Amino acid sequence: MGNQYRGYYKAVDANGNLITYNPGDVVNKDGLNYLATDTIIGHSPEHGTRVGWVSLGGGVLGATGATGPTGPAGAGGTGGGTGGNTGPTGPIGPTGPTGPTGPTGPAGQDSTVAGPTGPTGPTGPAGQDSTVAGPTGATGATGPQGPIGNTGPAGSGGGGTTLAAGSGITLSATVAGVGHTLGIDPTAVIHVAGVSSDGGITLGGNLQTTDNTFDILNADGNIVFDLTTRNVRIGDCDGAGNSNTVLIRDSHDTMTFTTGTATFNSIVSISEKLRHTNDINTHLAFPANDEITLTTAGVTLAHLTDTFALQKGLSLDAGGITFADGTFQSTAAPTTITDSYTGQIETVANKIYTLDPDVSTARTITGYFIKSGSGGVTASLQNAGDQVAQTSVSTTSGTFVGFFANTSVAAGATLSIVTTANNSATDVVFNVEYTTTL
Repeated sequence: MGNQYRGYYKAVDANGNLITYNPGDVVNKDGLNYLATDTIIGHSPEHGTRVGWVSLGGGVLGATGATGPTGPAGAGGTGGGTGGNTGPTGPIGPTGPTGPTGPTGPAGQDSTVAGPTGPTGPTGPAGQDSTVAGPTGATGATGPQGPIGNTGPAGSGGGGTTLAAGSGITLSATVAGVGHTLGIDPTAVIHVAGVSSDGGITLGGNLQTTDNTFDILNADGNIVFDLTTRNVRIGDCDGAGNSNTVLIRDSHDTMTFTTGTATFNSIVSISEKLRHTNDINTHLAFPANDEITLTTAGVTLAHLTDTFALQKGLSLDAGGITFADGTFQSTAAPTTITDSYTGQIETVANKIYTLDPDVSTARTITGYFIKSGSGGVTASLQNAGDQVAQTSVSTTSGTFVGFFANTSVAAGATLSIVTTANNSATDVVFNVEYTTTL
């Protein structure tokens, strides 16, 4: 049986020969423009994408402008074709040979090397020692003794009152014109009611009390140093009576600043914890070297070593963040996302189908898929009324492979699909992909 469709929709010239179309050729048939994407022999545009034809939409092709070095290009018709192919690049010429390298000159003399050392001269004779005393001269003869003088009157009695000395203190005999001199035995213990000094007091040893109570008072009579049996209190040095003191309680292993603020101008070193007063289960602790924990209400919320681990499972280190599910993130979360509009039109009419009446954020159209369950229709994807892509929808159509235009969608714009030339199309499914930045 012969093929009853043989020659149907064949493209022939006036002589009946099959026409060959090359990639990039554009033809207009029945008011629609078509682009050849492959070498096509004898197949007219009705054969569609299976032989290499792609629909470019309506419009009449404009005439090609005259060729010239500065002549204007011809006016482009709607959906006009692209330019011709670029010719091949010519071969690169060979590289010339490299010239020979000249000889290396002799190395210069190193100026940092010291010259030779001359011979050492002879040592001169030693000079005379000027520190040696000369010879002692002879002792002269002793002269005759002179006559004894008259005895003078008796001097008055020693000055001062009588001083009674006890153990450890020795009084000399009465010295004429002076009285007694006082000597103290350095090994003796001397008891006095008090010591008063107009200058300072220098001690060669310890200052020791007979019991465990000792106070130092200032000129106002305020205690600035108070030593009791097990405690030491220091403070109120200005006599203001404001109780600004430091209390060191040896019996409780504590040191307390009663009021005010403690200021340290250098390092504060502690062995274990910084804790809130009377709150024993809340503290900043140093349990080991290179380790810090933060605890509140007895629960450790953070544990710092060479990483930063939180109680809820989030940990930080030099490389990034690890979440409780083990997900690791080394950089900031990406801000560009990919999404799509998808849907289905059960019974198609020639009308505008709105996908998004008010786009929330600017986005870029990246893909267009549309296919019918039965019948056919022409569907145009539009951005604020401007065409992005147009295609013939059928049961075998799918991803749009033509040229996209107007893909940048501004915030507030309207996205829609406009259907025309409906031929009983039903169950049309579509997908419009886009990317947006949050």
